[in-house]
Amino acid sequence: MYISDHFRESDSDAINALIRHFPLATVVLCGVDGSPQANHYPLLLEVDSRGDQKLCGHLPKHDANALLLKQAPSALAIFQGPSAYISPSFYPTKALTGKVVPTWNYLVVHARGAPTLVDDPSWVHEHLEAMTAQMESSRPSPWKVADAPKEYTQLLQSKIFGFEIAIESIEAKFKSSQNKSKADREGVRAGLDLQKRSAPPMYECLVQD
Repeated sequence: MYISDHFRESDSDAINALIRHFPLATVVLCGVDGSPQANHYPLLLEVDSRGDQKLCGHLPKHDANALLLKQAPSALAIFQGPSAYISPSFYPTKALTGKVVPTWNYLVVHARGAPTLVDDPSWVHEHLEAMTAQMESSRPSPWKVADAPKEYTQLLQSKIFGFEIAIESIEAKFKSSQNKSKADREGVRAGLDLQKRSAPPMYECLVQD
């Protein structure tokens, strides 16, 4: 990924926070014919006492990517954080010189590593408990795997593979107007606030008849 010096993010806490807040990753593997295969899985970031990191996920056993995860020497996981179109009208500089153009601000993390397919019911159960705990942590009455009938969850878990990606390299691009003047950055903040309040609801499209 191309990253200019302005936008390179090296703060591990900020990078890990983005992964945890936006866990739905695009996982890219090389297919048997050499073509890239991209799929989308929620991934849980785990960091051990030595600081080694891995991404943990799951997929249906009938998913053809299970074979790729077993065979591929490397995987790329892409985490997309917040993004927004930046209008030239946000910048005070527009009124002064007119020398402004549109752009797009976004936060993204790329993590690469060797994938491992996991066919272990205990691992899958612990992973689902941990993933659920993370995603439910902000709710007043968090749902737990144990809240569902045991026979039901065991049946579902028997149809799932787990997988891990041991992170070998990670890079982050936080393009957030760092290369602009203070006045222009304040203009972007104000413009995005107005843009956010006037935008149509985004979650409605996630439930369809």
